[in-house]
Amino acid sequence: EQKLELAHAIDELGVERIEAGFPRVSQDDWDAVKLVAGAGLRAEVWGFSRAVAADAEALVRGAGRILVMDDVDAVRSVAAEMLRSLGYEVEVARDGAEAIAAYTRAKESGRAFHAVIMDLTVPGGMGGEEAVKKLREIDPAIKAIVSSGYSNDHVIADYKKYGFWGVIAKPYTVANLGEAIAKVMKLRS
Repeated sequence: EQKLELAHAIDELGVERIEAGFPRVSQDDWDAVKLVAGAGLRAEVWGFSRAVAADAEALVRGAGRILVMDDVDAVRSVAAEMLRSLGYEVEVARDGAEAIAAYTRAKESGRAFHAVIMDLTVPGGMGGEEAVKKLREIDPAIKAIVSSGYSNDHVIADYKKYGFWGVIAKPYTVANLGEAIAKVMKLRS
């Protein structure tokens, strides 16, 4: 069941191919492809190439602490790994309540997050819209990015009105995730 959830989360993120490691295909790459294909989704492994190397060099990398909140385990894991590959330190939360607790602990310990990515919709839990209101009470200058697969949502359409500094629509890639984080971190409160 967890494997199927992971495969569907990978599909939800829009991963059309799983690229080989640099410069070789690891066992994890092959396992991921088998997992995705086994769930009936399309998966391919592409070997190392100059195009892949150029794509990797073009990624916007950064540094800092990022909190990712998403109710789907696999989406949290994939997003966290994408951000780590770009140079960020990442913590994750399952819902808004966990995100608020993690943000508060980090701020009080002197290791505040530089940005947060909040899933808009969390069935049965606190989603990003409600959570960011509470986080802004803790830190009015919080750099929050709303994330959703629902592009027609009113919060996505007017994210600044709801206290977010940026938006990233699912499915996202490591490239547009890196760009969204970099853009928000450059903004001043």
